[in-house]
Amino acid sequence: MTTEMKSEDQQKEAEQMQNVLLLLNHLVENEETTLKLIIDCLYEVGTVNLINQKIAGDRQNRIARTFAGMSKPAAKALALRWFKKNCPELIVKWLRSKVSFKPTKAPKAAPPKTEVLSSQEGQSDLPFKSAAPRSQIQEIRQLRSQVRVLSGLLLCTMTALGGTAMWQVYQVGVESSTAQPELRPVTTFPSERQLR
Repeated sequence: MTTEMKSEDQQKEAEQMQNVLLLLNHLVENEETTLKLIIDCLYEVGTVNLINQKIAGDRQNRIARTFAGMSKPAAKALALRWFKKNCPELIVKWLRSKVSFKPTKAPKAAPPKTEVLSSQEGQSDLPFKSAAPRSQIQEIRQLRSQVRVLSGLLLCTMTALGGTAMWQVYQVGVESSTAQPELRPVTTFPSERQLR
């Protein structure tokens, strides 16, 4: 195969993948309602699984689920925006990788041994090549612990804000129920019969 034919094939491939990208963008714009429903389902499943994994107590779990429900509209809007911006391109890249049919090379040697870095809370295990420096593994563990701390702080902040809002609503209700209505003297005008 000549280089001229290869370059023509590559140009045709690029054009076709651009067409796929345009079609996916069109699909995303026309099926926005379907995307919203998909995002809604994924949000429900994801928040429940995340809350169950991160929060042990039943009461805290229920409170976190309540806050997750309150933040759902904003999260759905952000997810839809992100999906429209990023997913068509990601899907095109993935599809291109599936139809490229790159030749696979036969393995020359046995694959390197891997060690598994697992977190203390049962998060997904990440395989690392044994040649990876220990400093990277320690850095990943440190980042995971920072994420846990930040997640806890976020939960505490959301709980405090929710408690403050509930307290304000309670106070307004108490003040409105204990406030005495202002009494005004009622002046009556004599009727026509009384004047005669």
